[in-house]
Amino acid sequence: MEEILNEVSQHVVTLEDINLRYNGERGEVTALENVNLNIEKGEFICVLGPSGCGKSTLLNIIAGFLKPTDGDAKMNGTNIDGASWERAVVFQTPTLYPWLNIHDNVSFGPM
Repeated sequence: MEEILNEVSQHVVTLEDINLRYNGERGEVTALENVNLNIEKGEFICVLGPSGCGKSTLLNIIAGFLKPTDGDAKMNGTNIDGASWERAVVFQTPTLYPWLNIHDNVSFGPM
């Protein structure tokens, strides 16, 4: 027990003062404002909120699909600068063709 208490926390994902703004039909939209989050090694988290509150935007920043307007997004102390094999995303809607087998789904794009 003492070893666990003395172990230094390891931030796997760190978000510091994350803001994301974009231009919408009615002008500038603030999708995220001043988000700070640390995800520790071995930790399991769940992001909950109403539609349009920024959940997907937050996850897309962590995945490396979006860059924040301001702030730092890091994984293991290194800036997240794009998609990486170290992070995975599971989409809500199916992205595979159900009539194709695994091999054919994977090779469909390069064909």
